[in-house]
Amino acid sequence: MALENPGNYILGLDIGASSIGWAILQTADARPVTLIRCGARVFDAGMEEGDFAQGKENSRNAARRQARMARRLTNRRMRRRRKLFNHLVKAGLLPPGDPAQVIPALDAALRPKRLPQVAEHSAERRRLEHTLPYRLRALALSEKLEPFELGRAIYHLAQRRGFLSNRKAPPKKDEKPGEVKAHITDLEGKIIAAGCQTLGQYLAGLDPEEERIRRRWTSRQMYLDEFARIWAAQAHHHPSILTQESRKRVYKSIFHQRPLKSQAGLIGTCEFERGRKRAPKALLLAQRFRSLQQVGDARIVSRGGDSRNLTADEREALLGVLDRQGELSFAKARNLLKLPKGHTFNWEAGGEDHFLGNRTNSHLAEVFADRWWSFTDDERNQVVEDVLSIQKDEALARRGQGRWGLDPDAAARFSQTSLEDGHCALSRQALAKIVPLLENGVPYSTAVKELYPDRRTEPAEVLPPPVPTYPHLTNPMVLRVLAELRKVVNAIIGRYGKPAAIRVELARGMRRSKKQRTDAWKQMRQNESARRRAADRIKTAKEVGIENPSRADIEKILLAEECGWICPYTGKAISMNALLGPTPQFDIEHIIPFSRSLDDSFLVTLHPSATDCTGSGGSCPVFR
Repeated sequence: MALENPGNYILGLDIGASSIGWAILQTADARPVTLIRCGARVFDAGMEEGDFAQGKENSRNAARRQARMARRLTNRRMRRRRKLFNHLVKAGLLPPGDPAQVIPALDAALRPKRLPQVAEHSAERRRLEHTLPYRLRALALSEKLEPFELGRAIYHLAQRRGFLSNRKAPPKKDEKPGEVKAHITDLEGKIIAAGCQTLGQYLAGLDPEEERIRRRWTSRQMYLDEFARIWAAQAHHHPSILTQESRKRVYKSIFHQRPLKSQAGLIGTCEFERGRKRAPKALLLAQRFRSLQQVGDARIVSRGGDSRNLTADEREALLGVLDRQGELSFAKARNLLKLPKGHTFNWEAGGEDHFLGNRTNSHLAEVFADRWWSFTDDERNQVVEDVLSIQKDEALARRGQGRWGLDPDAAARFSQTSLEDGHCALSRQALAKIVPLLENGVPYSTAVKELYPDRRTEPAEVLPPPVPTYPHLTNPMVLRVLAELRKVVNAIIGRYGKPAAIRVELARGMRRSKKQRTDAWKQMRQNESARRRAADRIKTAKEVGIENPSRADIEKILLAEECGWICPYTGKAISMNALLGPTPQFDIEHIIPFSRSLDDSFLVTLHPSATDCTGSGGSCPVFR
């Protein structure tokens, strides 16, 4: 059917992971009157087969990317070893040549001297041959080694550098962080129990016939400590070789690790300032904007149900407190404003219980004390920029002492300061324009209309390609859907002209009644309060030392509370250190997988590492 008036229609879209349904409705007097045409475009999702609801689908490029990453990792290891080998040769600690030939030849020359005297071709000889580097590492702590022996021991340290935890990096596909760190904790206990000083000394004392030496989880700190002990012990015997300059070169060759790749390209763009990135939430201007928005939208509700806006004095009193505190409960806010009994804030209807304050001011005032409030705005902004931009703790501590005059203790606290993560919806430039208007009591919507009257432009003749327009989108399934949506909409526009309106179906929650929506909203707020209490408990736990708990950290606390802080598998008490310490021994796991239960809710439980489980031969059969 053709349109009587091309372009005078409503386009309805139902977008799914692998299909797009569409319908065209003719309108008259801005109301739909006739169904002109409808259809559906079905396509392969932009992911390999998997469970979309559980997020377990894989990108079609995953296999190629993993192979490329493996090649890069192998190449970097080879370059690192070659660089270390060259430094050791230059220092006279290894003979020159090709490492693939020099190291085996050196091992063959050192075995008769450093291994027990056993028959040349016996089984015991073959069993002990691979223990030579460990024996050299152990001997380096107590006696003088020849230069080539010392070089062989140091070169062996670069073979494996141990596990280095990074809270920002997700676990690898086949890696269980709880199990890894539990094994590390267990190994540390065995080293201490054996009376050994280093990892190499402990491994050198093992009988390979009874206990494997390799295939163990080790930590980076074990290798750092061993390198320091070996170098300090041998520096007395080889002062001309083991200089401070050579130590720096060798140390960097073994332990240098490139920083994480910047994710700045994934930061979204500002809604109002074209081409500008969104500002970090930790900026003082962003913190102030959030407080102004909350207070500006707040209304006081009387016992009878009448509501009013805050007066200018009430607003200033509330903002003055929020500017110095991280948050303010509604109960304290009512006391501050001296509201009559029974009066509430409109935010409380949804289950919220506090105003968000200036968390950046709150954190940094703990470091700088009263000096923080004597700084100018430019100085405070510069301190925030220092915390956000300086990556190394040592460099930030030096900056605190040199530029801001902190004493060593305060500088150490400054180096550990962690401000609020994430980005707000607006850029710095937009915040600088909007905040002054909000300061004068102008509502946010009015300020936006006044500053950006032309922000809503006419739609383009056709939809643009998604990737150049939205470079921050990295989900291949979303990109595939956008590409197919573009084809559908452009084809419709090409035949029927631009629609008067486009309506997209949002299926989730559409069938809920008002009471169901209210109950769901209250439940979300209750969950939010429970998570906030768990986060506060983590922050105040000195043995943990986590200032910004992750989602997994908070869920661990909630689950531990459900279990009464008793492990459901072993019956042992769960300590905060074992749960969230440097080497946590617990992780979150679904007992029954989604494929069987069809339930991916918070019905999960804690499980200890496999080595802690009892009654199953040292492993959990549920998780095999």
